[in-house]
Amino acid sequence: MPFIPVIGFLGTDYMKIRDDFKIVTDPYSGEDYVVVPPIIPDVAVIHGLKGDRYGGITVLGARNDRLLATAARKTIAVVEELVEPEEVLPGLQEVYVAPVHIDAVVWRPAGPIPRSARAAMESTPAIS
Repeated sequence: MPFIPVIGFLGTDYMKIRDDFKIVTDPYSGEDYVVVPPIIPDVAVIHGLKGDRYGGITVLGARNDRLLATAARKTIAVVEELVEPEEVLPGLQEVYVAPVHIDAVVWRPAGPIPRSARAAMESTPAIS
């Protein structure tokens, strides 16, 4: 989208310091709204629950990973599980991101765990 309307900027100092924010009139209600240009990241690194070798992945629906993947010029998906394409089916609370939006898939079990926690887990002997 070339712009997005936002609520709350009208009458604020943002309009004085951001010359890329514009005011448009809603053709339906006649009310004025501030519109802002899109943010287009060069690269997005997102976390996927599972993915396939073609770039199809599932992500948590509560996060904005799908939106970020569609906005970025390049997207790298770090997935916990690498599966066959027919197994990349979103479960409850998950959404599918199509391969057209993913440039690389990296398999990394426990990928979202912070490095220090992961290192501690790997060095801790298993309890049997």
